[in-house]
Amino acid sequence: WSRRSCVTARSPSPSAGLMSARPFFITGLPRSRTAWMAVAATTANSVCHHEPGHGDFASAAELWGRPSIRSVGISDSGLGMHLPRILAEIGPRTLIVQRDPAQVVASYARYADTELGVVGEMVGHRLQVLMGRLFEVESPLVRRVDFDALNDIETVRDCLGWLGVRAHNLEQLMRMNIQSDLRFNMAKAQALVAA
Repeated sequence: WSRRSCVTARSPSPSAGLMSARPFFITGLPRSRTAWMAVAATTANSVCHHEPGHGDFASAAELWGRPSIRSVGISDSGLGMHLPRILAEIGPRTLIVQRDPAQVVASYARYADTELGVVGEMVGHRLQVLMGRLFEVESPLVRRVDFDALNDIETVRDCLGWLGVRAHNLEQLMRMNIQSDLRFNMAKAQALVAA
């Protein structure tokens, strides 16, 4: 992340059809504050959905494609697998939260009540695949921020501002731990392994 002036995002492609006022996207490895960022990015002028389709491109495209006078964002780690397609077809400003994979695995282990086992192996493999996908993309529509830098309120304000979000209540939110239900997510991952 750099504090240089922001590059103006290009308009969505004509084939994208009618879109939200200003689409934006927040992604990164799981357990990287994407749920927290979704709350921070939901204001009077914007709404940010956290994992609306659990990584499904079609669900995200439909959500971004709805007409709206508000900026519509999606914050979703799994959707990062589709980043090249999202940039090409939707064209949102995108913030990638960079976090060390070892920290992600440790976070999973800390919050999981059971041994990760097969799911843990799947998580480790998917983290490597997702990292490759996220870091191969270079675009003026993409900015990156280090996970630990999100402890600084001005960095958070800069990130949200670059996405087109006028942040409010950040002083209060900075003290909150907002995360998705890990048990739900683990059950969903186990179901995918079983399928």
